[in-house]
Amino acid sequence: MVSAGLRQLFRWGENWVRTNSMLMALQGELVNWSCGSAPYGGADSSAVLASRTEELVRSEAGEWAETRRSAPQPPVAGPPASSG
Repeated sequence: MVSAGLRQLFRWGENWVRTNSMLMALQGELVNWSCGSAPYGGADSSAVLASRTEELVRSEAGEWAETRRSAPQPPVAGPPASSG
């Protein structure tokens, strides 16, 4: 029961899926760049690669931040109540 609560709180499975999706997107860009596929056919292919990977990372960082903002926050333990 505790492990189910921890999984829900930290969303390890969801984070794993998002991380792997980002990795696959970055790898796809790298493969297209190394093959010279569109949009990497020109002389500025390295600059295009840098721009597109930065955009992917920026987008994922924004989505991650939004997910963290909307996630329920665990209760914060306060000082013990005085009995007197």
